[in-house]
Amino acid sequence: MASKIRKMQLGLEDSYHWFLKEFPIGNKGFAFPVFFLLVKIANGDVGPPTINQFFLSFKFSGTAIRRIYRELQEAEFIEVRTVLNDGRVKRIYPTKKFLK
Repeated sequence: MASKIRKMQLGLEDSYHWFLKEFPIGNKGFAFPVFFLLVKIANGDVGPPTINQFFLSFKFSGTAIRRIYRELQEAEFIEVRTVLNDGRVKRIYPTKKFLK
């Protein structure tokens, strides 16, 4: 049991160090909630949000969330896919680069 807990701690520490070093958003206070949303999407805990849902998911200013969205796209950490049955709806997915 203790070794299982230690493995979990090491996994969290590795994730945290990766987050600090690799996650493209400069302001880490804004970045942490975004990071966890992408992890939840990747794990299948929540479905991929539409662009509008993504923007409304955080209590940031519109300017801040647009900057975050743009930084994530430029760094290729998220991709936007059009929903097949409704071309007006676009959903946000974490990319393979984020998942590695």
